[in-house]
Amino acid sequence: MIPAASVAQGLAALATATFDVAVLDVHLPDGEVFPVAKQLCERGIPIIFHSGQACAADLMQSFPTAIALSKPASDYQIVTAVNSLLPALFSD
Repeated sequence: MIPAASVAQGLAALATATFDVAVLDVHLPDGEVFPVAKQLCERGIPIIFHSGQACAADLMQSFPTAIALSKPASDYQIVTAVNSLLPALFSD
């Protein structure tokens, strides 16, 4: 797990690390997380958006393969979302 508290940190992490899945908050101190999400999608990395303000329909229109959870999501909901992606991650 590599936490990133800003878009800049997220982009920096993408330059140096590999990811199996990403859980993203939409609104970060330095802007919206969409540049990070776009790069993740380009690399085929599954995304779970966890947001209290973003519209799930808008997120799904821009990122149709993502999962959108509204805040506050329970630990169970987050773990269930990650687990739903695991078969796709390990199918190769």
